[in-house]
Amino acid sequence: MNTITPIPIENIMELDFELNIMIATMARDNSILGQTCFHDMIKEFWIYDKQSYTSVMNNVQRQTIIFDECLYNLHKSRFRFTAAHELAHWILHQRFYSNYTSIACRSTNETLNNRKDYYPKTADDWTEWQANQFAAAILLPRNLMDGIVDNFITGKNLSYEAFLSDFPYVKEL
Repeated sequence: MNTITPIPIENIMELDFELNIMIATMARDNSILGQTCFHDMIKEFWIYDKQSYTSVMNNVQRQTIIFDECLYNLHKSRFRFTAAHELAHWILHQRFYSNYTSIACRSTNETLNNRKDYYPKTADDWTEWQANQFAAAILLPRNLMDGIVDNFITGKNLSYEAFLSDFPYVKEL
């Protein structure tokens, strides 16, 4: 039996990119799923205490990715996608967002639009689209991808050499 091993996205974030992971309630309605901090900042969080929310302000260091605690505790598969999405912001958009002093890139339920007919219009739309595509690609397990490539090559009667000549960057992987 061929088992599919999940990509260790949290380890990649913490060990390979030295990102800090923080879990907190970022919005009372859970509308913010994740946020990548490109600068030290003061951030508002919410604490639920005896049937009401209280707002608290906390310092958050640069290189921190914050996840909503509801997402982290209840929706592990969605957490993994959001983690990969936020990592994409760190890798792909750091220079873009680092030009702004108090901006962090954040994922909301509304920005994670993956419909086939979706077309990004603004710079923020494009960064969200790019982060979604990156997340989908990085979370695809290598052994599953190897099978897809094998099936494609054999189905088209190609050789690996012919396949790699069209995709030279694959050799590096």
